[in-house]
Amino acid sequence: MLLLFVSAFSISFAQTLGFRGTVFSKQDSSTVPFVHVHIENLSIGVVTNYAGQFHLILPDTLSNRNVVFSCIGFKSLSLPIREFLASRDMADSIFLIPDIVMLNEVVVEAIKQDSLHEFIQRVLEKVKSNYPTDDFFSSGFFRQISQNGDSSSRLVEAAISIQDPGYSGKDENVRVRVDQIRKSNDYVEYSWTKSLVQVFLGSENDLLKTYRSDFLRQSGKLIRSSSILTYNLRLDTILGTDQNQVAKIVFSTDEERNGPYFVGEIFVSLGDLAIRRMTYSWVANPKFTFPNQELVFFDNRLRFKIVVEYHKINSKYYPFYITCFEPIPGVTGAKGKLQFKESSIMINEILLKRSDYDRIKRREREFADDDIYEKARPYNKQFWETYNMVTLNPIGPNQRFSLEKKESLDNQFERNAKGKRRF
Repeated sequence: MLLLFVSAFSISFAQTLGFRGTVFSKQDSSTVPFVHVHIENLSIGVVTNYAGQFHLILPDTLSNRNVVFSCIGFKSLSLPIREFLASRDMADSIFLIPDIVMLNEVVVEAIKQDSLHEFIQRVLEKVKSNYPTDDFFSSGFFRQISQNGDSSSRLVEAAISIQDPGYSGKDENVRVRVDQIRKSNDYVEYSWTKSLVQVFLGSENDLLKTYRSDFLRQSGKLIRSSSILTYNLRLDTILGTDQNQVAKIVFSTDEERNGPYFVGEIFVSLGDLAIRRMTYSWVANPKFTFPNQELVFFDNRLRFKIVVEYHKINSKYYPFYITCFEPIPGVTGAKGKLQFKESSIMINEILLKRSDYDRIKRREREFADDDIYEKARPYNKQFWETYNMVTLNPIGPNQRFSLEKKESLDNQFERNAKGKRRF
């Protein structure tokens, strides 16, 4: 079975319809990322990028269909494609209405009858039935951007394939293959402690690490070991209506302690008790500071953050988006210029039938101690020029400006196909 969220390659039809735009919140006109823009009753669609932008290409045979915009926390919007194409204003700006039910106006039986901890316990018990336990295959896009203060210092992008044994399998049985990759120059300011970290801990594969950050994996203690039940829980709000209600629950360690604390959000579908989205962070306590805190926390507030979002296919939920924001290990930035990296995986295609995909061979797979930046891999310029995941999710202009101060990115991609290179 083939389910296409975002076309991995440029789509070629005899005659096509193409339209692009930006999705905004009607409440405050802020852009809305990760909106699913798809054709009604079909699996053809894309997802808005960080800036709420999308670009959808369709065969003209679908011109009589409706395009649907859907996102957690907003009312879905369905528009006739012909009407959408005929209106310049509509195509440029799509406004979604927040779908929030005030807590004092709704009765949620599942939560009303239990304490929040008992409710979360029921959610944990449903993990095995809500998420895949059989093999599945997915393709996606990996991007890692390193930051030194306000400047970007390194970029790695890859088209990837993943063979996943399901959530009942061991993490080490997940196989990830890099199909295409491109790398900028490395402008990270390394210190002598970097070498010590590599000597004692070895290299680390950030691609594998990011995928394994999924909270539902075997190694995920928050969910699989039920440690989330030891946190303080608070029902924040209810999103959606009728059968699509989602409870947003905030969990944290003691915020009154004299030091940093952990905080996260878990979005639970009340219909099937499935986790739809989850975040987890270690943050600075605004009530307490310690010496050189600005060298530990980005913007003096955040040490790391993980975000995972799941989408439902048939009766199961699959990882769709994973991002990790964390410091670069073994690197001490100058005051006010901490060096961090943000690694993201966006899934664009999922195959459920074994007959629809070839297994990833052992020699093709990534290993946990492989640094994907340091490997020599060819740069396929033609592939990247037609890869829609990059078209839909371009790096920001400030990031590009930082990386191209000395040399164009295209030249850097060509040069770094030979392997490790620092500047």
